[in-house]
This record gives sequence, C-alpha cells and structure tokens, in this order.
Amino acid sequence: MTPEERLFQDACEALKKKDYTLARDLFTRVLKLNRQNPEYWLGMSMAVETLKERGVCLREVLKLDPENDLAKRGLVLMGEEVANPPALWKMGQYRTNWKTSLELNRARKVRAKLPIRKILGWSFLGILLIAVITGGLLIAETNRYRPDTSPVFRVSLPPSATASLTPMITDTPSGPALLDTNLSTTFTSTPIRAATPHNRTEAYSSALKAYERQDWGRAAELLKQVIAEEPGSADLHYLLGEIYRMQKNYKDALVSYDAAIKANAAYAPSYLGKGRLTLQSTPSKTIEALAFFTKALELDPELSETRLEMANLYLTKGDTDTALTWLESYLDNESPTAVVEYTRARILLLKGEVSAALTAIQKARGMDVSYMPIYQLWGQVLQANERYEESIVPLLTYLNADPTSPESELLLAKAYYYTGDTERALATIQKVISVSDKVIDAYLLRGDIYMDQGKLVEADNSYLRAQQLYYRSFGGYIGRARVQLAKTYAGGALINIEKAMEAAATPREEAIALYWRAVSMVGLKNSDAAIRDYEAFFALPAEVAPKDLLAQAREEYLTIVTPTPSLTPTITFTPAPTKTFTPTFTTTATVKVTTTSISSASPTPSPTK
Repeated sequence: MTPEERLFQDACEALKKKDYTLARDLFTRVLKLNRQNPEYWLGMSMAVETLKERGVCLREVLKLDPENDLAKRGLVLMGEEVANPPALWKMGQYRTNWKTSLELNRARKVRAKLPIRKILGWSFLGILLIAVITGGLLIAETNRYRPDTSPVFRVSLPPSATASLTPMITDTPSGPALLDTNLSTTFTSTPIRAATPHNRTEAYSSALKAYERQDWGRAAELLKQVIAEEPGSADLHYLLGEIYRMQKNYKDALVSYDAAIKANAAYAPSYLGKGRLTLQSTPSKTIEALAFFTKALELDPELSETRLEMANLYLTKGDTDTALTWLESYLDNESPTAVVEYTRARILLLKGEVSAALTAIQKARGMDVSYMPIYQLWGQVLQANERYEESIVPLLTYLNADPTSPESELLLAKAYYYTGDTERALATIQKVISVSDKVIDAYLLRGDIYMDQGKLVEADNSYLRAQQLYYRSFGGYIGRARVQLAKTYAGGALINIEKAMEAAATPREEAIALYWRAVSMVGLKNSDAAIRDYEAFFALPAEVAPKDLLAQAREEYLTIVTPTPSLTPTITFTPAPTKTFTPTFTTTATVKVTTTSISSASPTPSPTK
C-alpha cells in the first residue's frame, strides 16, 4: 500500500469514528499528494466545519467527476443549482452524513414555551437587531476593499532554493522557438497540512489567497491585522516570516520566526523557516542551518519539508550520498514531485551521473512544466551530456522568465561557443560581466575563446582576471599555462601546471593537469617524462579523462614514440577546450558558477570581495 492509499484509509477510518479533526488533517495531507482524486475531496466535504467549506469541496468533486451523484445531491441539499440534477431521494437511504462536524457537536436544547408578552418583547428586540445589522452592511458596501471570505484549506509555501517564476512567453521573430510551459497553474509548492482557524477569518482567508498568488505586500498587511488580535499564534508569525524571506527582507524574517518560537517553542515550522533563512542569506552557514533543521525534525518528525531541505543542505556541501539519503527519506512519506526530481537531478549531476541526471530532469518537467528552475538545470545537464545545441532552447525559455540570470546567460554563452557561434558567445559573456564583474567562469570562458582566435594577450588577461578573483583558480592556472605554451615558454607553463595540480579538486581536474604537464614536457624536450605522463593519462577511467584531450594526446604520443625525420615533434598547444561545464547555482547575489572548458564538476569557491 502506498503512503497515499494509507493516508486515505486512515482518513476514512477517522470519519467512521467521527473524529473530524483527525479526518480533516488526514484528508488535507492526502490532497497535498493528489488533488486530482474526487474521492479525497468528497471525504473532505464530510470532515469540514462549515457549510461554505463543504460547498467548495463538493464543487471540486464535480470539476473532477462531473457526474458524481453524491456531490450533486449534496449541493442540491445546500440550495445550489447543478447541471443534470439527480432524481429526488431520501436521506435515510444513504449512510452519508452531510452535517458538518460543528453541527454534529452541538447538543440540541429543548426550549420551554414563553408567555405572549415575552414573545412580543423579544420580537421587538429582534427587529431592532436586524435594523442594526442592515445598517452595518450598507456601510460596509461603501468600503473600497472587502476581504475575500472564501475558505482556504491549504497554504502554498514557496520552494526553498529558488522560487517558481511566472514568465510571459513571447514570440521570437528568429532563432529557436521557446518551450511551451503552459503556465496556467503551478503544482510544485509545498503545502501546509491545513489552514488554521483564526478569529479574524476574513482577513486570514484573504491573506492566504494573497500568499498563494505571491502578492507578498497584501498578504503581509492582512496577516499583521490578524496578529494584532492574536499575538500568541505561532503559525501567523511563521507565515509572516516566510513572506519576508521571499522578499529577501532577512532582518524582519528573523524577527518573525523568533516571535513564532516565543509564542510556541514547540512549533516545528519556525525552525524550518530559520534554517531556510540561514541558507538563503548566508549559504556558508551550513552548520547553523543543520541545527535548525535537526530541531524541526525533533519536534515534528512528520514535517517532511525539513527532510527535503536536509537534502539541499548536503547537496550544497557536496555530500551527494547523504543528500540522496535524505531525499529518499522524504519520499518514504511523500509522493514524488517536480521539485523532488529536480533535486535528484542536481545530486546526480554533481555525482557525475549525467545520463541519470538527464532522465531525472526530464521527469521533473513531465510533472510540472511551469516550474522554471527546471529549464536552467535542464540546459546544464544537456551540456554535461555534450548536447550543447539542444541546451539552447531550455536556457532561452528560462531567460525569458528571468532575463537577469547570469547563471543561465553563462550557460547560454557556453552553448553558443560549442556550436560555433563565437561572436554571440562573446556578446553573451559581456552581458554576464556587465551584471556582475566577479563571475570567475565568465573570464575563463572568454579566455578560451580568445585562445581559439589566437589573441594570446587578451586570453592571458582574462585568465589573470579569474586568478585575481580567486588565487587558486584551477582554470586560471591551466589557461595561463596554455598561453605560455603557445608562446613556447614551456618552463613557465610547467610552473602554472604544477600549481594547477595542487588546486585540482576532482579526478577530472587532475586528469586535465596531467595532460598539460605531458605537453609541457614535450616542449622542454623531456620525452621520457612526457611519455610517462601520456601513458598515465591513457590509463585513467573513461569517465575521468576528457574525450577531446584523449584524441589529442594519442596523436602527440605517437609523434614522440614513432621515429620520424623531424628532430622536434610538432605539438599543437591549443587543442579544443575540455567540455567539463558543471556550474553550481546558489540563491545569493554572488554567482558561483564553474563554466570554463577546463574546469571540473566541483564548485568554484566564492571569490573574495
């Protein structure tokens, strides 16, 4: 039995036992897993507390199953008109109890008959009360804003790493067509189990509606109204903190989370929020964020969103095995979603399992075409699979939603470079640098382009700039070594290559450095050392040694070991760049991307400002 089926069974059992509070909680959780099952909405209609809420549930049933007789009969009994109403029937023929839980809990009171004089007195008071209410309604009609009083059963929390964007797809007069993202609705948000009832139900309900449509200003304004009357409600302070976090107002977000903890120290989402805030505002503080997430799980082991955040945290630290363990732990109680498969693709990409990463990201898009971060990662994964031309359309689709994304611009520049459109690649790199002049990999990629064009001075300046931003830049060392080899300065090249070997963070980077050391040894006429390095390079696993460098190395090796009339072997010192592009994206303003053709899958450390 799946977690979804188990939840539904438990919810039905709670209904049978007339435990409506538990039933509402269970139906809300099962609806979080699958909102397209009419039986879940029908069950919820029998567990809610008000007639208005029941009507919402029954209308959802008819949207999914237009001929559902139970839903039609329920709406007819509530006085609503339905298409093709069923034949009249007697309530006694059916066991379904259409009373709300509040109605069932009210004990019937037998009232004694009142004397005629008292009846007349009460009638007069009733007429007076009706007049007062009518006057109040007329005054309310003159207000410019009246809150939406429709019930809300769920609140959508934004995804932790990157908020879903709502792009406007426009026709492009030329070039590849953008993907149809069908943005009528988004299914990737993480819902709270149930909307908590509060005294100011109108303001609260309207705040939740504003929250769902990401109208943060309006949602905050309404929530503050409710908090003013209920300052001790931890969930209100938490929701306000989430709004501030999405607005990147980190100071007020922290104040709100702390207020939630003060109101109720056992309210787990408050610690979840503080952990998210820590990673979003200061990604390097993984230890502090881990403490908050651990506290949230201690207080509420069923708060599944925390497990997903733990997976993201360990992914940030580069611990892919632990990240995958937390992701699977999340799936023990939750169904797969686009966000889950997106996270899985990130993990697999960092592990170097690029084919599996492509399968995961395509599965994520199949679940939700409107979750925009998918398109950026999709382009990245396609490039890891050396499918550069295919990566252009997903990246353009993402940039149509977020035109200021330097990460996607850099990926796009990479795609243009490997498809031969050098001028467009340079123009795109310049756009990245104009947004942020501290993107190391923009300078590394520009250096590669200048090397191909034979502009050695410009290439060296670009590599040098990358080293200025981060003195242990592997790509910077290798790039400058290539420039020196092209100038036949093999000794200077070897010095940079040795430094690159010290800075190498992955087996792939070590392989690249080994190849270039072999080339420098050829330039120094040390054939024995060159042969040893080439043979060591050939012995590396297929997934470690770059394919284009392998082909180049075989040609150069044969030139050394095969006797020829030429006294000096001819070595091409500027082979095609190594395709090892694996950027790491963060939510901070500083872009941390590894996009050089000679860098590895590991993230480049943040530059020192």
